Amino acid sequence: MKRAILVLAGFFPLLLGYLVNHLTMTVWYYQFLPGVLMLIGIGVLLLWAVIGAVAVKFFESRKETVILLNAIPALFMLLISFQTIFFERFWLNTVGVATQFFYLPLMGLISHSLAALALPIIDLMMVAIVALGFMVLFSWLGTYIGREKEHRQRRRRR
Repeated sequence: MKRAILVLAGFFPLLLGYLVNHLTMTVWYYQFLPGVLMLIGIGVLLLWAVIGAVAVKFFESRKETVILLNAIPALFMLLISFQTIFFERFWLNTVGVATQFFYLPLMGLISHSLAALALPIIDLMMVAIVALGFMVLFSWLGTYIGREKEHRQRRRRR
């Protein structure tokens, strides 16, 4: 049951992506504040680290926690890659829209990061790969922090 909950937590960026799209098309359409998408991306990555730090307490290995938490983002990255490489466009159905919205909360942060490194953004597949890398990194950092906190608490008890 714990594994299923952790895998289902991987759908959070999709829900947030739909919300960001809705806000962009309605509330922020004429008065979009610069840097909002970057702050949302930072928030998602920090939340990913917190989820990793909390979830590692329920699993034996940090690797299992990181893999389960990032299973859905990896699936979406594969779907984006498949559509981009083989069809050179996104599907015109719910899956195609969902794959575009999944990494939308991280889009501002990734585009600023790639611009700071003077790397051109080729397509959404590149953004998805970099975003997945950030998500794996932050979930791993979260599991590391969670384990270290757990070890400190055990040392205090002794």
